[in-house]
Amino acid sequence: MRCIACLGLAGSFLHDRIARGVQRRLRRENDLIIRFFPGTPSGAAAVLAWRADGVVAHVEDAVMAETLRSWTVPVVNTSRVLAEDSWPYAGPDNLSIGRSAGDHLRAQGHQRFAWVGDTKLAYAAERKAGFLSSVGQVSHSWDEEVPEPGRAVGGAADEADRKFAEWLTMLPDPCGILASRGTQAVLLCDHARILGLAIPLRLAVVSGLDEDLPSVPALTGVGTNPERWGATAAEVLLEWLATGKRPKDQLVAPEALTVRESSTFLASGDDAVRKAMAFIAANRDRPIVVDEVAAAASLSRRALERRFAERVGRSILEEIHRIHLDQASRLLANTDLPMKGVARQSGFTSEEHLRRVFLRHAGTTPGAFRSRARG
Repeated sequence: MRCIACLGLAGSFLHDRIARGVQRRLRRENDLIIRFFPGTPSGAAAVLAWRADGVVAHVEDAVMAETLRSWTVPVVNTSRVLAEDSWPYAGPDNLSIGRSAGDHLRAQGHQRFAWVGDTKLAYAAERKAGFLSSVGQVSHSWDEEVPEPGRAVGGAADEADRKFAEWLTMLPDPCGILASRGTQAVLLCDHARILGLAIPLRLAVVSGLDEDLPSVPALTGVGTNPERWGATAAEVLLEWLATGKRPKDQLVAPEALTVRESSTFLASGDDAVRKAMAFIAANRDRPIVVDEVAAAASLSRRALERRFAERVGRSILEEIHRIHLDQASRLLANTDLPMKGVARQSGFTSEEHLRRVFLRHAGTTPGAFRSRARG
């Protein structure tokens, strides 16, 4: 029996989903024993003591990287925090993630852009490069971690908070922003709310990683399917063990960008259409009808339907279905809710209503979608 160690793949929603993908792929092999170890020096020592035949590791710090460089056992890295080529990398195509975000913001009519995220981290630098390849240039760039808003009491942390707040208020109106990942996007939105900067009306925010993070407003994000990311890493390791030759890096293409409330309005649209789209996005978890949307936009139904179709290119009802389907897709991929719960929390009146709309617009059933999303 061969022994496979998974190192540092626990402790967060993202890590757990990568680990699930690794585990599901490796369990298809009959001659493997799989164990999980914490991404700490003691965890690394335990892997060596266990005498693993191969390792899938999420290497996020220089100390762990230095430890693993001395190993002769095959290691596949699922992280791009470090610009590290000591082992094959299996994970998201960060250049494509950045391009996807830029393409979305340009399609929404934005002409001025900004970047947020610590570019000392390799994945962030790559996502920024991809973003620039789409939008051409950014007028403002915050190349550091976003500070926690409003919690510091004096000192350097308080100064960082103040500087970021000043930076945000200098952004053009409107402005399309890519944040390197979900945690950075959440903090950015928190700062904007404190400062009274309307999202998405003034600042449209996209996360470079679609994570399951609570945010107000709900975040648009680029999907990476962490389970497929983990399964790809497992495939790379199995190839190495089978051939004895180090494989090449394997980049996982991003999935379709999921549009949520943080970037829903069209930069070139009128105020009524903006209000309508914001209302639909804010009510993704309950049933709504076109008349409610028209009331929120302060227009008659007929007038809004005409202007909405001209600006957005689809009907109000189609937009309601699109937002509700996005909510359902997220719940199907990321939770174990039964179908009745998915329907209730994504604005459908019943399981049958969910199934009917899902089949019509997605071309598959909710159950089949969930199975495919989870590998």
